[in-house]
Amino acid sequence: LSSTNTNTTTATTGSSNTTLIPIFDVETTGTPTPTTFSGYAGSILSVNADATTIIVSCTVAACSIATPYTLIQGPSTFSMSQAVSSESLGVEVWMTITEECHITASTSAVCSNLARMKVSAYGEEQTTKTAYVVTATGTQIYADVLVVTGGIEKLNSPQATESAGAAA
Repeated sequence: LSSTNTNTTTATTGSSNTTLIPIFDVETTGTPTPTTFSGYAGSILSVNADATTIIVSCTVAACSIATPYTLIQGPSTFSMSQAVSSESLGVEVWMTITEECHITASTSAVCSNLARMKVSAYGEEQTTKTAYVVTATGTQIYADVLVVTGGIEKLNSPQATESAGAAA
């Protein structure tokens, strides 16, 4: 597994207005199936030696995410939090999904996941929360692909990182 799976600064350029970047992912219960995010596009918010921050938004009208969400990934970290909503036949579902991963040499990752869900139907509400930790190694770690349409110039000029004791 190459370091490009967790480091967006080695992007593949499609055209001058878009770039394809790898997005960290794990699959511990089946065969990994790398995909290209369909109906979504990213915008680079910031880049430094530790991580790249990307805002992911819908590009289609029928979109399940409630608002744009943030991905942060780098050689040793991945995190994301997104809100998803759906409504059908009078049943509304809202879900917030959060994932935080610590990556070691792009061959091992420990990911903490939290899913909160609220279901509302016919005047009743039910709320649940599920938390779990997964450890992924080897081929369980892979990359999906995201089309980036904004902030591409930041990939060529990453910012310096700040040390904890370096503030004036």
